Amino acid sequence: MQDVMRTKQGFFALAGFPGVVDAIDCTYVRLYGAPLGNDEPLYVNRKGYHSINVPVVCDASFKMTNVVARWPGSTHDSAILHGSRPGEMFETGRSHRRVRVTVEQVFGQLKWKFPCLSLGLHVAPRRACQIIRACCVQYCKGAERA
Repeated sequence: MQDVMRTKQGFFALAGFPGVVDAIDCTYVRLYGAPLGNDEPLYVNRKGYHSINVPVVCDASFKMTNVVARWPGSTHDSAILHGSRPGEMFETGRSHRRVRVTVEQVFGQLKWKFPCLSLGLHVAPRRACQIIRACCVQYCKGAERA
């Protein structure tokens, strides 16, 4: 419970929003020349290129608390949230506001540290998801040491 209070205080200090416990957003990781087969249309995102749609939840100190790399690029952000653990937490009463700058900065730091996530991956979607998760784990380990 103290972690929740600390996170709320952090978001309030950062953005002036009361009651925020998490920031959530999705980012695309491009797939170049990946073997997609019959599922190819599923990976075309709203921007018109092949990708994995990766939702990330972070706290006020820019620490990732939830990452799921498995959604084809065509999957809408609201569908991802609806079927997710963070979505269930919000449904059961945990507060949530738009403090997107935090999670967007996490995306920037993650993609700066691992350029393959911003340039794109040349592997099949299943392997791409494994690489994305590995990069997120390494990012979190680096954040713990800082």
